[in-house]
Amino acid sequence: MRRAHCWPSRNQKLSVSAFSSRELPRDSRSAGAFSQELCQLGYIEGKNVIIEWRWAENQPEPIPRLAAELAGLGVDVIVTGGTAPARALKNATRTIPIVMALVGDPVRTGLVDSLARPGANLAGFSDFMPALTAKRLEILKELVPQATRVVMMLNQTNPTLRWSSTRPARPQRPWGLN
Repeated sequence: MRRAHCWPSRNQKLSVSAFSSRELPRDSRSAGAFSQELCQLGYIEGKNVIIEWRWAENQPEPIPRLAAELAGLGVDVIVTGGTAPARALKNATRTIPIVMALVGDPVRTGLVDSLARPGANLAGFSDFMPALTAKRLEILKELVPQATRVVMMLNQTNPTLRWSSTRPARPQRPWGLN
């Protein structure tokens, strides 16, 4: 994976690809925040950075095609959110650095070798913490003490569903939840 010190200087052009499985118009809050942060780092879109935006519009089918398209552009780095786009990008390129955010368990889904040493060309962070499921239920019970039933609604196309939907370990103290 390329290291930050190997990237083009702010006087050279940097090509970045932003890819999401969600439907996010280019002028969305997320896209705006991404562009603004690049600007604060000295990268001005159209001046010294080119951003290739791709959205899968909440449809899983175009994700592999869009990933291959972005890999074919030869950008300097790809930024993505979600497990499915990260997996498709990993399959599409072994050389372009991929920065992933909001992915499920990157080890169990095969995105990285380990959290300590991801290997390959992927790095980033995960929001998947099965140990937090019990803590989330505890907080829910504190917020809504009269709750006796809790239902989890999950996206069945999400590859981490198998691990995130498993029943949490028995809580240390009973909450009276079914």
